[in-house]
Amino acid sequence: MKKEFCRSKDMVYLGWIIFVFILALIFGSLMLPVKSHAASFDEALIATSASLPIGADVAAMGGIGTLEDFSSANPAVTGIVSDGNMSGAINYGYFQFEKTRLETVLGSIAKRIGNAVLQVSFAHGETPLKFFSDEEAFRIKKSDTIDFQLGGKVAHRIFLSDDELYLGVGLAINRSEQESIMHVSSVTTTLRHDIMIDSNSNGATIGFAYKPIKKITMGGFGSRTWTKSTTAYNFSSKDESKTSYDIAHLGAAVKIFEGMTIAGDYQHLSFSDSATKIDQYFLGIEQYLIKEKLAVYGGLSNGGLTTGIGIYFKNGGLNLSYGQNIANESRKYFGSCQSFMTSVYFNF
Repeated sequence: MKKEFCRSKDMVYLGWIIFVFILALIFGSLMLPVKSHAASFDEALIATSASLPIGADVAAMGGIGTLEDFSSANPAVTGIVSDGNMSGAINYGYFQFEKTRLETVLGSIAKRIGNAVLQVSFAHGETPLKFFSDEEAFRIKKSDTIDFQLGGKVAHRIFLSDDELYLGVGLAINRSEQESIMHVSSVTTTLRHDIMIDSNSNGATIGFAYKPIKKITMGGFGSRTWTKSTTAYNFSSKDESKTSYDIAHLGAAVKIFEGMTIAGDYQHLSFSDSATKIDQYFLGIEQYLIKEKLAVYGGLSNGGLTTGIGIYFKNGGLNLSYGQNIANESRKYFGSCQSFMTSVYFNF
């Protein structure tokens, strides 16, 4: 009788927890209206970068960041590791825009340290020099990021008999170089302007993940990134500027049936020197066709559709994904985007 009473009490607590979490998602979406259409070129680049998935696993599922054992920008979720003391991943992404393309390579390795997990990642991205029109060209010569994440379980049995709370912190360091060419015409002549932008960015992240029961994961994180840029005009005069932006992220994943998981995430971006507010939404579903061996995925990533497949083995796996029109904020500048990603994972 006492055990049944405890279970009944757990269900009441669980109901209230899910209710409050859903209210937080709804309140956030209502209080922070979408204004992505007003984003400047730089803001659109930041928003696109913030919505691009880390690996092909989450890319296939719509960019969800609250799934345990999946790639995640949330260090607390990264801290939820079910198997092995060490794991690693190699990811390749090809994002084909109408007016340019972006290629990314990311490698990461994670090591369990007691109840915590330390992950170190390195990412490189670049685009070719492409003319958007007869007057203007742009490219990202390079964008290199090193990311440290530390997360782990800090408490259990807080509200329910089997719940778990994970916390995590992250630090990201980015160095990037951008190049623009502009041809300005007058009645008598056409002048060429070469613009080089060198940027140094540092970002800090604090995240949480809460598992009221084994089949539900709720998580979120907040991050701030500070950027210092030096802009050189025609390789002579230079300007320096400083800016920052914030990200607030919430999401939840639920295993509703054997082998099936559904998830949804909400992300909000705000900028220190602008009134622009950008809201992004992500939905996904995972269905195993062969238990722990073969899974198919589908999702909605910031307005675009995604799909993919995962093949898993005892000590690793392979994920492939495809996305259509996933980079909503930069569509005004780069056009629509098709994405292709592949990831190889291993653990031991």
